Amino acid sequence: MTDTAPARIARAWFVAVRRARPDDREAVLAFTTHTWDGWDYIAEVWEDWVTDPVGAFLVAIAEPAPAGERPVDRSGDPIAPGRIVAITHLRMLSATEAWVEGIRVDPVVRGMDIATDLQTAVLDAARAAGATIVRYVTGTRNEGSLHLGARHGLLPVGYWRFHGRSREDERAGPEGRAAVESALARAEADGVLLPPSAAADADRWFARIAADPTFQAGHGLYEHRSWAAQALTEARLADHIRSGEVLALGPDAAGHWALLIVSRTLSIEEGELWPALLVGEGGQVVRLLDRLGGAAGPLARVRLPDPAPLLDGHASAMQHLGYLPHEGCTVIVEKRLG
Repeated sequence: MTDTAPARIARAWFVAVRRARPDDREAVLAFTTHTWDGWDYIAEVWEDWVTDPVGAFLVAIAEPAPAGERPVDRSGDPIAPGRIVAITHLRMLSATEAWVEGIRVDPVVRGMDIATDLQTAVLDAARAAGATIVRYVTGTRNEGSLHLGARHGLLPVGYWRFHGRSREDERAGPEGRAAVESALARAEADGVLLPPSAAADADRWFARIAADPTFQAGHGLYEHRSWAAQALTEARLADHIRSGEVLALGPDAAGHWALLIVSRTLSIEEGELWPALLVGEGGQVVRLLDRLGGAAGPLARVRLPDPAPLLDGHASAMQHLGYLPHEGCTVIVEKRLG
């Protein structure tokens, strides 16, 4: 989706939606390889999406209308019947939470309501999979994506902003992965990484988190999978503790604490600690991030609700550690399914 929605053009031909097949790869990559300045990730996730046993990888196909109208693009040039003109993937993050990702429309048919038909189909697929809520993320300036969601009741639920280094500065490769392992080992030696046995106290930690203003500002969502938000539960928190993915400070004598959930899997792949959730009292949060080396360390950036209550009175200290706010925000939209 582009930031600005293209002018809408009437379409007389039909769109059929079906599940993607392995032999669709070439046709799909023909319009999903250069989405952002010559880059896109669809090729990297193709195998995962096309073999997804729970979600749904959908493609939209150009088809003639019953009255005989043949498919044409936005310029009026003919399109071969059966051509794939759009895709999207539905991922089930839990038994009831669906996440829509990878919405792509061939540039030659943008503005012809292709994505609208595809969105109808993906919502039907979510219901069939047992979802009671559907979400996706986009940019606050992505008018096309926001307008598309609103057509079917997918409305903004909250805003998030990155703080820290930009993605262009990230470390990759073996050195970055070694830095992640070293940081987690230091955190464990420093007593900052909760031991697996602390999973027995997950109920007490979750009670603190549930009452936390920053957690509430983030609508109880966290980012266990990259760019995919879902509800944090006590059971999931316990799983993260057992997996060595929860770092915490406190509570101190005043009851102040800070807690950070990271994804070991994503962290190893990305070469830096991947922040799934950061909550707690601002002063303790600053101390925890300082112990990890600030934004120059393996936790290069954090994503916080915007505005984030934990920054109140602590924004300058966060920036001193290198966690400067990025310019743009992302927005999560959601729809509860009846």
